[in-house]
Amino acid sequence: LFLLLRSTLFVTPRRFGVAGTVAIFIAAFVLLLFLAVVAFAPRGYEIQGKTLRVRTVMMTFAYDLTQLLDARIAARREVFSPDTWRVVGVSGLFGYYGYFKNSRMGKFLAFVTERNKLVVLHFPEKILVVSPHDSEGFLREVKRILEERKTGGCE
Repeated sequence: LFLLLRSTLFVTPRRFGVAGTVAIFIAAFVLLLFLAVVAFAPRGYEIQGKTLRVRTVMMTFAYDLTQLLDARIAARREVFSPDTWRVVGVSGLFGYYGYFKNSRMGKFLAFVTERNKLVVLHFPEKILVVSPHDSEGFLREVKRILEERKTGGCE
């Protein structure tokens, strides 16, 4: 240990120069960008009561399903068509998440891991696209909540 501490690595200051400093900043930026991408990668969906919780690596987003206007299963080509472009987000690495826009749906927020199991949720101010593993079971539960709201919660 003593020899390691006395080595020139610890005694002599390193000089990187301009190119080395720029390389360090670029590497730090790429690392921070990668960490941001991973932080918002979708990890699961859960309906608790009348709230949809979208879990990401870093946080959980909550959506009040009592505000839901409509919900449906969508085809991959409808949501991620050739004219869909990413406004801000990720396409492919760890999923498809962020804000997207296309001619059919307009602007929408996606938390998608499987592009073949898409559920589109229409809220008054936004469109949310998720991809639960059991998309049909998920849609049944969401439709039940939607029906409860329409009938006033009485059966």
